Amino acid sequence: MKKIYRNIIFNYLGLIWSKLLNLILLPVIVIGLGNDAYGLFSIIFVIIGYYSILDLGIGSAVIKYVAQYNAESKKEDINTLISVSFQAFTFLGLGASVSVFLFAGKFVSIIQIPSNLVHTAKIVLYITIIQFSLNLIFSVFSSVLVGMQRLDTLNKIGIFTNTLGISTMAILAKLGYGLIPIVSLNLCYSILNIFLTVYYATKYLTSFKLNLISFYPIQLRKIISFSLFAFIIQAGYLIHTTTDRLLIGVFCPVAFVTFYMVGMKLSEILRFLPSPLARVLLPIVSELGAKKNFVRIEELYIRGTKYILILILPISIILFVFSFDLLKLWMGESYALHSSFVLKLLTVGVAANMYGFISYIVLMGLARHRIIAIYSLAAALINIALDLFLIPKYGINGAAFASALAFGVTYIPMVSHSMWILKIRIESFLKEIGQPLFWGIIFTGVVLAVKFFVKPKGWFQLITVGIAGLAVYYWFNWIGGGIKARDRELLGDLYKEAISGFSRRISQ
Repeated sequence: MKKIYRNIIFNYLGLIWSKLLNLILLPVIVIGLGNDAYGLFSIIFVIIGYYSILDLGIGSAVIKYVAQYNAESKKEDINTLISVSFQAFTFLGLGASVSVFLFAGKFVSIIQIPSNLVHTAKIVLYITIIQFSLNLIFSVFSSVLVGMQRLDTLNKIGIFTNTLGISTMAILAKLGYGLIPIVSLNLCYSILNIFLTVYYATKYLTSFKLNLISFYPIQLRKIISFSLFAFIIQAGYLIHTTTDRLLIGVFCPVAFVTFYMVGMKLSEILRFLPSPLARVLLPIVSELGAKKNFVRIEELYIRGTKYILILILPISIILFVFSFDLLKLWMGESYALHSSFVLKLLTVGVAANMYGFISYIVLMGLARHRIIAIYSLAAALINIALDLFLIPKYGINGAAFASALAFGVTYIPMVSHSMWILKIRIESFLKEIGQPLFWGIIFTGVVLAVKFFVKPKGWFQLITVGIAGLAVYYWFNWIGGGIKARDRELLGDLYKEAISGFSRRISQ
């Protein structure tokens, strides 16, 4: 458990810094580029994002089997796994680049963009697909670091390169340089990130040898047998969470994509808060599965779901209740008027999605993820059908409603289904999540009272209310038993270790 908590802390340090910097600098970037250019930038990343399904679930397979082989001391199998994955990613990455260079004009023609941005759109597509292809080819090495549970190193690299990338983008946008110089510099930072990741991955794999000539059909079949359903999950989730932006660009002026993105950026706080746990828990579940330790897996499932609930429930309530106030202070009243209802709907949808987060991790780690693939594909199909019906009538609000409804009707039932598959005891599960839900209801009443009677205005008042509310919610879970004594002890030990390590570095 100490290893889990330590890796979680490193993951959160990287995540919080990156997302906080992004949120702070987004107004500068949007204003500097303008609504049309930023909307175009967002849609291009949606188009390129569809190519991420070319991962085919191989990245998840690498994480799982590196963790498993490392636990079993099978060094040669790790080398074979990396070589096969690198060969596959190289083929897929080159294919993606060729297709975009051939059909860039077709991609651009389906979007409602101003004529003066058509040439820019093509150039940005070319640069972005090169960046994507390089990231895909070398992503096997970041998966290696995750599988070896060297998340401290991976996050240090991410913090360094993300800070450079986001800061430079804001500076260039402020100075009026436009999209082409911005994406060109982002490509350079991606290459730097790749270099550092490969260096440290090969450093920790002391017996590493990359073989680009030999063919390993047995290992390839093993990877595909695991990655097939991971690919379906990834494709379904990608279609569900990005198609709305593309269809907004098809049915509405491209500037409306920016309004949608503003609301989505805040709602994604809920998605990114638990995401560091995936890199930590997936290799842990794989290890426990290899050792047939199903008692610990059940414990991890129940406690993990409870802590996800404790983490996101109060924040989702704050985002929902104060949506207009937050957007007005962050981006201005015009964006608040256009995006506040989008934020409310997406907050509900993302919260429903995160409810199934631990189910996803456990089933993936045990290679029993077929059921997730079914629900993920269903969510994507429901979302597309609703988008095609609602966006022409209701614009960005229709897109947000479609996404939220698709999450709710698929991911909440998925949790019950996965518990039945894993033979998780429902009484134990309900007992664990009861207190966080109870305090969540109380917290909702308090937040609504503050909204209508205190009516906080300005950043200082909103931040004060938010921090105070979160502190009270977490405190009641702490003293009321929502956070168990053994977890409090582990967190206390980690806090002491962090302080001790910081003191040693200062003294040195």
